[in-house]
Amino acid sequence: MTKVLSYKTKNSLLMIFLFFTLMYGYKNFVYPIFGYSGFEYSESVFKFFESLIVFLVTLILTNRNNSKFIYAVNMTILLFMTIPNYILYMYMEIPRMVIYSYLLLHIVIIYSSKLPIHFKSYSLKKSQENIILLVLSFLLLIPFFITYGFNLNLNVLLLKDIYEVRAISSKSSNIFTGYFYSWLSHVVLPFLMVYGYVYKKKIFIIIGIIATLYLFLIAAHKSVFFGLLALLYLNLFDGYYKKIYGLLLAAIVVILFGFIANMLYDNIMPSSMFLRRVFFLPALLNQYYFDFFADNHLYLSHSIFKYFVDYPYPHLPSHMIGLKYFNNVDMGANNGIISDGFMNFGYVGIIVNIAIIAFIISLLKAIRINELLFPIVFLFIFSLNSSALLTVLLTHGLLLFLILSIFYNKRLISVKRTIK
Repeated sequence: MTKVLSYKTKNSLLMIFLFFTLMYGYKNFVYPIFGYSGFEYSESVFKFFESLIVFLVTLILTNRNNSKFIYAVNMTILLFMTIPNYILYMYMEIPRMVIYSYLLLHIVIIYSSKLPIHFKSYSLKKSQENIILLVLSFLLLIPFFITYGFNLNLNVLLLKDIYEVRAISSKSSNIFTGYFYSWLSHVVLPFLMVYGYVYKKKIFIIIGIIATLYLFLIAAHKSVFFGLLALLYLNLFDGYYKKIYGLLLAAIVVILFGFIANMLYDNIMPSSMFLRRVFFLPALLNQYYFDFFADNHLYLSHSIFKYFVDYPYPHLPSHMIGLKYFNNVDMGANNGIISDGFMNFGYVGIIVNIAIIAFIISLLKAIRINELLFPIVFLFIFSLNSSALLTVLLTHGLLLFLILSIFYNKRLISVKRTIK
């Protein structure tokens, strides 16, 4: 118990340090360097203390929760989704409802996880599990082999030619590669690697790594590459508290590296890729969606209700935001679950999206997923920060992850952890 409390305390101190580090980063790097994209800076003592108090309340509520899994989920959401929005609220004219929506998200996740949900997991024979995972991986990869072949640009591994490769890939994409890409990179291949580790099947791990790198090389989506790194890195830490400790340490190192690269070498690329793109750009897009759709909600007319409700714009929502705020209609300025709910149904939509996400997280808790699978949950949390709820459920594969968890997790949870 002492060690558990010790790591929770360390995590809280690191999260507070990150809060002020991100404040410093916004004031001294993001706003001065990237202000042209819409970042603003206006000091308000009242909003500073309001944001700080709401942040501390969120952190305290997260720490008082007894479920290790829910704790890890809330800490991840707090770092990547909540804190950036709290900080942006400090310095920009953002509706107060934005920051309290994130506070509500944490509260609903915590208290819905206490509901007495009983979930029966099903177990297949071990030989069936092996065959299903391998066959599923191979079948989902076939459309990519046919469409893209093996003419690969290895510069992508050095994070070069990213946008060139991505542009070529998008022109060749079809309905199968569009759906299967995230299903493979976010769910099936990570599952294959974890399963291979648990049962000491090195061939599963090798296939998973090679296939993931192949997907990265053909489409150059950095989230796939960093998702693989997250899977390997986070599973170096034993237990949910230590995983969050490792995650917070990694975030601090990368942010500080960006500061040093900018101050000593005048290199803004690290801060642009991580500080701006990962933390503050999704929060800025939240503000743009709240502003643009304040009086004209879409009611999913751009999506599943398009046959029942007229869509009022010539372009999809993400491209309308790109056109209005970035003067670039080709820019896909995607939004997360809070602004997605507001865009479609106003404040009622926010509550509905929060309730759905909290219910799914409660289901995962009821299934008692193996901690080795938490990096996959981490990827979905990351997706929720910049993708609509239906997109995460269907295109990104969250529903598929739930299905695989039902059939595979009963065996996985009985396996004793061996990573040191």
